[in-house]
Amino acid sequence: MIIREGKTNWLYIFIILALATVAFAGILWLANNQTEQSTQFPEIKAPDETANWKVYKDEKNSFEFNYPEIFGANVWHSQFWPPQVSVFPVEEDAAKEGCPDIPADSQEEKVTINNINYSLKKGEDAGAGSLYSSYCYIAQKNQKNYVLYFVIWSHLGCGNGSCGAYCETQFETECKNLDRIKDIEKPIEKIVSTFKF
Repeated sequence: MIIREGKTNWLYIFIILALATVAFAGILWLANNQTEQSTQFPEIKAPDETANWKVYKDEKNSFEFNYPEIFGANVWHSQFWPPQVSVFPVEEDAAKEGCPDIPADSQEEKVTINNINYSLKKGEDAGAGSLYSSYCYIAQKNQKNYVLYFVIWSHLGCGNGSCGAYCETQFETECKNLDRIKDIEKPIEKIVSTFKF
């Protein structure tokens, strides 16, 4: 009996409170562990899109990079494949020698891709409904300039919802949906990201 002749038995109350505290702590611990377990998701890695690419390796100049076997679509494609790579002494004008289609006065931007610093020059030339977009990445190491050069042909009228010369053809949708940044520039940057000295 807990209460005896109007007196409280403190020992029983202390035991009941201790048991209640332990039970409450146990419930909290279970709730926290179940929450942690339910919010832990297995790590899912995105597939490496470069895993099946070909490897271009130049033992003489000590560099390599990966590239897809095919680069292009029906309304755009590379003028040469794989991209051209040239190596020049730093004293030479690498952009002029390695990227002849880019005007000398074209804007140069500095970019860093996979911890390699590049000078990037871009150029465009249009004619007869075609657009030729050139991309010239230049990196330096050991008194040498390494030049990665891409030239992409596309139909001038494609992109931004326009179907150009492909209206009412099987390539109309592809032409309308052409996004030069997503479809051309980002994949080129991905290729450059695989470059290693």
